[in-house]
Amino acid sequence: FNGFGAGGGAGFETAPKPRPTAPNWHTPSENGDPYAHGLASLAATVALQMTAEGELLDMMRPGRASAAGGVGDGSGGRPTYSADGMALLLQHQLCVIAYEDLLKEQMAHGGAVGSSLSAASLELLSRATRRLSAASPRLATGANTLAAIELEGMLTQLRTLSKAVAEAKSVVTTELGPILPPPLDEVRGSASLPYLDRLAYLPDVESLAGAAREPPVVLPIKLSAVPDSVETFSDVSNALQKATVVCTLLANQRGLVSNSYALRAALITHIFLRVIPLPLPPSNTGRALRCFWARKDRRISHDTQAELLRWLAMLCRHYAAASLSLPLSASFDATRMLVFASMAAVADAVLRLKAFDAPSHLSLHYSGEAEGPVTPFALEMRHFERESERCQFYLPQLAVARTQLLDYFGDLARAAQPDHLLFRFERSMELGPGEATLLSQLATNLGFPKDGASLAGYLTGENSAMLDLYPELGTFRDITFMFKAMMVPSGDALPELKAWTPQDAKLVWRFKPPTETAAGELLVAGFGKGTMHCAGWADDGEEEGELVVAAHPRKRLGFFEKLFKKAPKPRLPPSPADASSLAKQDLQTEEDVLHLRTKDLPDFGGTLRASDSELLLQYLLAPYLRVPLLLRFFSEASHTAALAHPELQDVLDAAIFEPGLWQPNAPKPMPVTVPAENRKHLATPVGLLFQELTHSPAVTLGCLQTLLDNALDMDAGRFSREGASAVILYAVRLSLRVEGYVRYLLSPAADSCRGLERAAGGSLHCDAPTRAALTAGA
Repeated sequence: FNGFGAGGGAGFETAPKPRPTAPNWHTPSENGDPYAHGLASLAATVALQMTAEGELLDMMRPGRASAAGGVGDGSGGRPTYSADGMALLLQHQLCVIAYEDLLKEQMAHGGAVGSSLSAASLELLSRATRRLSAASPRLATGANTLAAIELEGMLTQLRTLSKAVAEAKSVVTTELGPILPPPLDEVRGSASLPYLDRLAYLPDVESLAGAAREPPVVLPIKLSAVPDSVETFSDVSNALQKATVVCTLLANQRGLVSNSYALRAALITHIFLRVIPLPLPPSNTGRALRCFWARKDRRISHDTQAELLRWLAMLCRHYAAASLSLPLSASFDATRMLVFASMAAVADAVLRLKAFDAPSHLSLHYSGEAEGPVTPFALEMRHFERESERCQFYLPQLAVARTQLLDYFGDLARAAQPDHLLFRFERSMELGPGEATLLSQLATNLGFPKDGASLAGYLTGENSAMLDLYPELGTFRDITFMFKAMMVPSGDALPELKAWTPQDAKLVWRFKPPTETAAGELLVAGFGKGTMHCAGWADDGEEEGELVVAAHPRKRLGFFEKLFKKAPKPRLPPSPADASSLAKQDLQTEEDVLHLRTKDLPDFGGTLRASDSELLLQYLLAPYLRVPLLLRFFSEASHTAALAHPELQDVLDAAIFEPGLWQPNAPKPMPVTVPAENRKHLATPVGLLFQELTHSPAVTLGCLQTLLDNALDMDAGRFSREGASAVILYAVRLSLRVEGYVRYLLSPAADSCRGLERAAGGSLHCDAPTRAALTAGA
């Protein structure tokens, strides 16, 4: 057996002829052979039988080849019949069989070709003919091993089949026939009755389709249109206007633009914390030259002043809607608090400006520059001081903004009389003495009634006479309420997390008249709520002027428990650096940790031993020293691996980036007893991390460098979600965040913030060794 394609030679002529094989006929199965698998198997069997019996070898003899007209391979003029050639013959035979079936179908229907064939069957036959006649290397190789007379016969039969298929396609349609009537005696023959359609009621249904829906068009949003710096009051107005337009486009296309709410929140944060300068406190010695809002060489017109407050009101709604539509985290809560505080500070500074062309009576009375025995008014922001103690500021600009805002509001509040403090919504929603005094002065100046009900109507807008003249009063009221509402301890008092719009953030005020048992109060509606319960959660302490706000959020929810008749959830969980929350017991001093049983100590998933956990809790109870103590603790090689646990990462982040107690711009009182009665002497102006970097940078940066080296030594060469990879990623992230603080201290921006004088290069109190250590560490 020489197989297909064997060359000629003596061995070929003398090959013994095998014994003939008995016929073996192929019988199709009962289900038929729709894909010709059985036929292909039969063809392969026949080819092998013919080869074994020598019939194909006889066909390849020289005499037979010359009678057939020769072949195309040029090897002695004989067909070789390779495997590709046999496949070509098999495909040709299938097409011949299909043509025979097509002729039988034509004879069965009286010569009407294709009357019973579907369009899909005819398309299958058409593709079969095209596939067989296609120009491919494999088909050409197979055809080269066949006789010329066989190729001519194949060509003729393929043309005949293609013509028959084309004729059949011309009479076959893909359209569905008419639906036959149901086989019921009642309707049979009804189509033969003329004019029956006149009895049918066929109304016009085109109007039910409605108007054609116009496809949405995504309008371009140019975030770069908002400038990165401002030089004049007009620049501020233009920047706020462009930001409002961009936020409006993002709000209206929130279903077409991805991350619309996050983009709006980030843009407004950038505007108020990076672009628009914050006002400096009156006690700042260089305020007349360095404060953007108090420089003597700048004047503002009444139109620009009104436009600034109008854009502030619109951006306040946009930011309230966007921030309440995003999940709340500790860092985002801190940013949201600072943005609203910045809005209130800018609105306060704009309202205090005296227009050179037509000063507003509201501005004159608010700043205390009106004629007569008047004094300035101010906002009380001591609750902001308490709430910001546990904010996590991962960016140095946020920590600096907190200090500037507290200095500004603190100086103004100390300069104002107690009955001139406005909008103390955190204490009560009653019409306070500050609002009553301001409205009474305006009413006297304009001849309006000054009774209590009228004054409340002026503030709420129910009597629009005052707000029509001074719309900036409503703007200032809404911004202050939004700011204080975002610091409410209970999360249930805030609007729910959903996709809010700027229209939902528009506040509607009304006054509830007093009764025999209750005083009159202001009611605020917004965000789909009839009344927002975001006020009245703070009380005065025993000391005069001291605001009582407990450090632990679960200890200041008594008002909301009475209001909602249940224990509400806090706005944020307790600080991760709170030792009492970690131990689930009340811990006040380091000695309280010694009384804890071993089973009560947190083990953080087995990453720390009981003695190490006890030491960690003691460090957390020393807030002024906890930054260097914790960094030295985790820089030890035996403790660095524990930072793979997410809870310990949160503990270290909170301990480093929470600013802690704020020190006002006043002499710090020294304790007279040890231990001290309170921790006011441990307050810092800009936060604990800035305090360490400006007084002992070598210790902090050295421990951080050791921590990073230990983490890199744990590298196993491959990534895993836990273990060494988690430690390395956290160490790198922590190092970059602290490096941001260091670079801010070395930048010129540090000159304008109180508390950074030791590291600021432009300050007279700059300490050269401190700045050198920061430069080396950066």
